[in-house]
Amino acid sequence: MNFELKIASRYFLAKKSKNIINWITWISILVVSIVSAAIIIVLSALNGMNETVMNLYTNFDPDIKITAVEGKTFESSSALEKSIRKIPNVKYYVETVEENVLLKYDDNQEVAKLKGVSAEFAKMTQIEKMMPHNQNKDFLLEYGSQQFTVLSIQLAMKLGINTDNPHAFVNFYLPVFEEGSGIQTEYFKTISALPRNSFEINEDFGNYIIVNKAFANELLGYGNKISDIEIGITDPAKLEETKAELQKLLGNKFEVKTRFEQNSFLFKTLQTEKWITLFILAIITFLAIFNVIGSLYMLIIDKKKDVFILQSMGATTGQIKRIFWLESFIIGVVGVIIGLILGLALCVLQDMYGFIEIGANFSITAYPVSIEASDVIITLLLVTAVNALTSLIPVLAMKVEKP
Repeated sequence: MNFELKIASRYFLAKKSKNIINWITWISILVVSIVSAAIIIVLSALNGMNETVMNLYTNFDPDIKITAVEGKTFESSSALEKSIRKIPNVKYYVETVEENVLLKYDDNQEVAKLKGVSAEFAKMTQIEKMMPHNQNKDFLLEYGSQQFTVLSIQLAMKLGINTDNPHAFVNFYLPVFEEGSGIQTEYFKTISALPRNSFEINEDFGNYIIVNKAFANELLGYGNKISDIEIGITDPAKLEETKAELQKLLGNKFEVKTRFEQNSFLFKTLQTEKWITLFILAIITFLAIFNVIGSLYMLIIDKKKDVFILQSMGATTGQIKRIFWLESFIIGVVGVIIGLILGLALCVLQDMYGFIEIGANFSITAYPVSIEASDVIITLLLVTAVNALTSLIPVLAMKVEKP
């Protein structure tokens, strides 16, 4: 331990000549602790909310989606499926067709997004976990000749459907256009299915109704065409690698997007929000840590006699200033360590017991938190750096008189 740090440590641990200076020092430590705890709690809560929002999308959206660069649909083929399934990280292969349709149930009508899916859709999305009544019903779209449909809770409410005990079929209507003219005729093509269950994700998927792909093709008249291919992967760490392999296989006629690229605006917004929040917290930290300056000024006044003794022993002006700066640095380090321990403890308790609740109107009952090692490091560096910089103000202004 060098000379300056040893003296600074003794000043920190030793009792000051005036009791008020002890109080000011511990108040400074308390302020730094509260600021540090607040930063880690806010960042962890933000992480938890971001993960919750992302999961609401990623549970329904595939890991990778393949669409045609030109046109709404493209031809499906068994050769294409076999080639895609040969890629090592591909676990699920789902063909889908999507179109806006008019729904009618009893006297209620609503325009909805029809999504026809192939067999592996339920396993890939684990949609049964999003069904309030999945303990009684599974995700079934076809049984023998009977066609079923699964729709969002919001859509079921708009149509007045009780999926526990439906008393009528949902009718799907699609306008028929004159061939080659794009002019709608007076006719609608119609088909019907029995509502079996409902799911709840978020409002962005609140207008979806899911049916078997063959059933959707019958209504839409797509034949062997599909809207897109949804891919589920085995190892999320190899997402970009798998995307590159698929793009190489399919060529430039197809667009391959990861789930992050499918919702790029959302994910970029969430990341920007975190950095803005961190910037605001940095400003608050800067203002709060000014308490340490007051403590340091009082300490300089209290140790005026010691300064003369140190000078007599051969200490230079630079060494004396470094002693007081290190004293302030120690206050900041002790404060941030206490604050991190307190903040992390509160986050762990919230994660385990959820004692801070959001409210009854949300699908999650308690505020979610997610602790990331990077946030702990950021908090430690941020508070320590701000404390070190602000402590330079009284140290640089300090006048060391010659004995």
